Amino acid sequence: MLLGFVEGQLQSLGARRDYTERQEHERVVAMFRSAFGERLDELMALGAQWNEERAATALNSESFR
Repeated sequence: MLLGFVEGQLQSLGARRDYTERQEHERVVAMFRSAFGERLDELMALGAQWNEERAATALNSESFR
């Protein structure tokens, strides 16, 4: 879901990834898609709705340690 949060933030800012960032992003998304399948779209959509406080809480949770 954190990936969805970042996607949402980039879109809201109108930011675009450069070529090398797009390559890495596509690699990461493919890795997550192989792990989560079609559920990845749902998880990313949920993350896109997070605010900064929620994203920081998730990042500081035990699952990221």
